This record gives sequence, C-alpha cells and structure tokens, in this order.
Amino acid sequence: MQNSKSAFLVFLASFSLASCFTETNVKPSSNIFTPLATLVNQETTEPDTIAIEDTAYEDWDKFVIPSSAPVLKLSDTSGKEVDLANFKGKTVIINFWATWCPPCVAELPSLNQLNKSAQNDNLVVLTVNVQQDAEEVLKFMQKERLQLSALQDLESRASKNWGVSALPTTFIVGSDQKIHYVSEGQVNFDSSEMRQILDDLKKG
Repeated sequence: MQNSKSAFLVFLASFSLASCFTETNVKPSSNIFTPLATLVNQETTEPDTIAIEDTAYEDWDKFVIPSSAPVLKLSDTSGKEVDLANFKGKTVIINFWATWCPPCVAELPSLNQLNKSAQNDNLVVLTVNVQQDAEEVLKFMQKERLQLSALQDLESRASKNWGVSALPTTFIVGSDQKIHYVSEGQVNFDSSEMRQILDDLKKG
C-alpha cells in the first residue's frame, strides 16, 4: 500500500466513530502521531516499525516488523498481579476498555466467547479497564455474565505507556512478546478475520 506510514498517522489522528475518547481526555500528542509501533518500541534498539492497513482484515493494522510489547504488569479485580511477561510462548489479546464506552461494551460478548476457547488455542485474553474501581467493574462483569480477566489501570499509566488515546483499543501480542496487530475501535472477535489472524500467528 502506498505511503503506508502516512496512512497510519491518519488512522491514529482521525478516531473511528466506533471509539471513545478516554475519560482523562487524552488527546493526540506529538508522540502519538509517530507510528504506534515506533512509540511502543522506543526503549529498544530495534529499527522503527511501520503499521500498515492490512487489506485482508477490515479492523486491524499489522506491524510489518513486529514491535516489542511494553511492560504490562497490573492487578486484576481480585488483587492478583498479572504480568504479560509470564505469557511468553502464547498469543495474548490485550483489550483496553471502560464500562462508560458503548463500543467497548458492545464488543465484550464476542471477546468473552473467544476467551472461552482460549485454553484450547494456547491463547490468553486480558482486558485492561481504565480508571474504574474494582467493585464497579466486578458488578458490570457479573451483570453482563462476562468471564474475563479485568486488569486495573486506575491512573491510566499502562494505557499511556501503550499509546492508547481512544477506547476500545486492542493489541495482539504474539508468542514472541511482540505486537503484531492493533485495532482502534469496536471489533468482532468472532469474525473470520480474527480467526485468520490467530491462525497466522500460530503458524509463526
């Protein structure tokens, strides 16, 4: 695709109608306007990576050179610490969301369905709730009958570190602990595109 880097900058700058600004009103800064793969890879010595709009997938952008995932170490709603580094060798879906965000709520049932088959597929599903206390999140999960791990990003440090400026935003981290795909906006996790992405990552 011609001028893929510019296209991705436009992608980050013009938020989808199916996404919500974060409650902290985080707006695009000069850092956000760099390709997201470069942003999350800024502390490594690897070359800059470019995310392109993959014509095979409607909702996802693919990193041509996978970018090292930032640190993600947060407590879940039960107080248990969860560390992304412990899932090396598995594909990990990381979904940043909030209960006040309609597109986030709309996509959670399909993510929940995907999570049910995760063990058989060597797949881990992590959701990162932004700025809401554990009791509020647990009540929501119970009401919606969702069986998802909800990590608590109370001060938005993780979301900022991952370059998230709108919700929902979803990253797919491969078994190599590198980000291979990112999507900003609502996703159907039960789609053929999602299954194809996961199959491709399995094949390495």
